[in-house]
Amino acid sequence: MAGYVGDVAIAYDRDLGPVLFEHYAIDIARRATEGSVRHMLEIAAGTGIVTRPIA
Repeated sequence: MAGYVGDVAIAYDRDLGPVLFEHYAIDIARRATEGSVRHMLEIAAGTGIVTRPIA
């Protein structure tokens, strides 16, 4: 039986997350900041892939 050995969250944040979601995060950050945004509440739970480009 094969299994994953190690910290899944670190591997996801470093490898899989950017491949799957980085393009989406950049697009969301662009759309969210197109207007004159004064305040933004980001409520997603996760690794921060979307939060970092917005910040």
